[in-house]
Amino acid sequence: MTSPSAWAPYEELRQQAIDTAVCYLPISSRRGQSAELRKRNQTTIMKLRDSLIYRSEAIIWHVTLLSRIQEQALAKLYSTFPNPNAPYDIARATARDQQFVFDDVVFNCIALFDYVGNIVGFAYYGDRRRKAKWGRIQKYARDEEFDRRDNINVRIARGAVGELICESQNVLVSRLNDYRADLLHYETVPAGGGVTTRLAKNSVGTSDLSFDLKITVPKPFAKRFVVPGYEADGAKATLVHAAEWVAGQSHARCRRILRELERDLRREAGRDPDGTDRVIDMS
Repeated sequence: MTSPSAWAPYEELRQQAIDTAVCYLPISSRRGQSAELRKRNQTTIMKLRDSLIYRSEAIIWHVTLLSRIQEQALAKLYSTFPNPNAPYDIARATARDQQFVFDDVVFNCIALFDYVGNIVGFAYYGDRRRKAKWGRIQKYARDEEFDRRDNINVRIARGAVGELICESQNVLVSRLNDYRADLLHYETVPAGGGVTTRLAKNSVGTSDLSFDLKITVPKPFAKRFVVPGYEADGAKATLVHAAEWVAGQSHARCRRILRELERDLRREAGRDPDGTDRVIDMS
């Protein structure tokens, strides 16, 4: 079953997306935009916010599905015992099904960063960068000259938002993209693992039946990431634990970027960057 802690990063990112969108609302007026443009911008930021929340929910849905597949497989192992062929067949089918879902977790996490890139691009540069995605935004963060050529006013390369973007790109997003590229353009390496059946004598003289079903990450994933708890051998990380970790890392890093963006927008609006007041401009 999915750990309750897997949901915490989602809830935190959802709230941060709401807070950042609210802090953007006074900016259109501050920038001297027309009433019509302000109205369009307010609609756009809410659409971008809702899109990010939807993608976040998709990630957690897939993480939860992985745990359900694990639970169903364990139930099948018990119901088919002592069929000697069942453990192998169930483990093979479970590995396939879990890998289908795990790949979707990775794909959705990459998309989540694209959505963050769109919010950052729109908040700083307006509608012309609402579809910038992560690729262009992280280039702005790394290359001030590129940022200036594209946008005249440098907003990302010099600031704390840019620093967080570069950090996320280096330690997480680039590696997720490399793993995705392997899957899409080269070959799929199957997940590993298997099942162990145990019969142990109990205190009343009968035997207790238990199964240890572990479906582990594909080797290309283990080469790029070490899931906490599996430092001794990254290839032994289970898909369930790896999915929770990737989802948690993606949510946490996106939240930090949006939090820093919120602070920057508050400065632009002439407010305390660490304040908790909320000003909604509906003009």
